[in-house]
Amino acid sequence: MIVLSLQNHPIVSETDYSTSNNYNTNSNYATYLFSELGIFSEDLIWDGLGNFNISINKIFDLTNTGPAILIIEFISYDDKPGGSGYVITGAFNQISFESLISNDVLPPYGDEELLQQIAIPIDTTARIYGNDLEINVSCSNNYLSRQKGTLTILDSSQIIVGNMLVVESFGKSPIHLLPNILHSYAGVFGVKFESYIQVTYENETLMEESNCQLTFDIVFAEEVSLSIYFIDESDSVMTVSRNETSENSFSVYVNFSPKLGIHYYKIETTVYGSDLWETEFNITLTNSKLNIIKSDGSGDLDIPFFQWPSIPVVGILVLFLWALPYSVLKYREWKKLPDEIDINVLDDDDTLNILDPEGLTIEEDGGDNIDDPFELMEDD
Repeated sequence: MIVLSLQNHPIVSETDYSTSNNYNTNSNYATYLFSELGIFSEDLIWDGLGNFNISINKIFDLTNTGPAILIIEFISYDDKPGGSGYVITGAFNQISFESLISNDVLPPYGDEELLQQIAIPIDTTARIYGNDLEINVSCSNNYLSRQKGTLTILDSSQIIVGNMLVVESFGKSPIHLLPNILHSYAGVFGVKFESYIQVTYENETLMEESNCQLTFDIVFAEEVSLSIYFIDESDSVMTVSRNETSENSFSVYVNFSPKLGIHYYKIETTVYGSDLWETEFNITLTNSKLNIIKSDGSGDLDIPFFQWPSIPVVGILVLFLWALPYSVLKYREWKKLPDEIDINVLDDDDTLNILDPEGLTIEEDGGDNIDDPFELMEDD
C-alpha cells in the first residue's frame, strides 16, 4: 500500500495543460505543507527489541473546504523493523485512517538519500476553522536485539484539500495521480505501490449518461516487469489494458462507471525486478487524463417525433412521403369542381334508402311514400 517518489520531483505530473484547448477542467483544490501548518519533522528511532511509536497532533485552519488526502513524505535508514513494517494510523476531524509502510519498499541498509511518499485518502471533509489532525507511527522488533533504525516524517509532507477534478460535461480532462513517481528496489517477488485519483460527479443526469476512461503513460529505464490493477471504493478489481509504445514505455487505459459524489480510485502497481533481491528502478506515471464518454444508446430522454437521418436526401424523401397523402386530400377538398359530387360525406339530414336507391317514390313535395300500399294498374 505504498507509493514512492524521488526527491526533487513534484507530487503531481509537471505536464502543463493550461494552454491546451482540448481539455475540460474544473478543480478547486489547495495544497498545504506541514511546515505551513506548524507540523514539523518527527523521528521514530527504535533500537533493540520492543515496540516503538511517535505521535503528531495539530489543530489548524485552512482557506478552503472539501475532500482531503494526505501525502506523507519520509526517509528511512539503518535496519528495517520486524513484522510488516511501519504502521501509520490516525484521524482527521475525528475520522480514522490507516496505512502501512511495508518493509518491501524500504531502501536497503545504508541508503539514506531516498525520499519516499505514501498517499492516504481521508473519508471526511476539511473545514475552514479548527481542523484536527492526528498521526501515529509505530513499529516492532521482536527478534534481533542488535538491530536499530530510524524513520523521519518530514515537514515537506502535505495535505491536499478540495476537489481534484469536478466533472461537468463530456470531454477530456487532465487528472493527477497521487503520487506519480515510483522509486525503490524490487526482487523477483515484487513490490506493490498505490496511486490515487479523486473524481467528483455533481450532475446526476451526466453521471447516468456517461462512462469514464482513465489513461496514462508509464516510463522506466530498468529491466523490470509490471502488473497494474484499477480498484474502486467497493474493492472491485479491474485489469487495465496497455499498449507498448517502446521498450521502456507503454500507455495504459481502463474504463469504469462513474458514481455520484466524491470518490477516490486506486491504481495498484506491482514491480518485479530481474535480480533475486535488489533491482533499483525509477518509474514515472505521466500524461494522465480522464475522458468522459457518452454512454452508448443513452441519447436524449425525450423521444423525438421525427429523427432526421444522417443523409439529408433520405430525410427529405421520408418527409415528402409522410406528408403527400394528407396534402392531396386537403388539395382536393379546396379545389373541388362545381359539378363534382362528394360521395364520401353525407349530411346529417340525408338518409339512404336501400329499397329505393334512385328515389323513384319521392314525391314532388319531397315526401317519401315508400311505405304506402302499392296498387297494380291494369292496362285498359
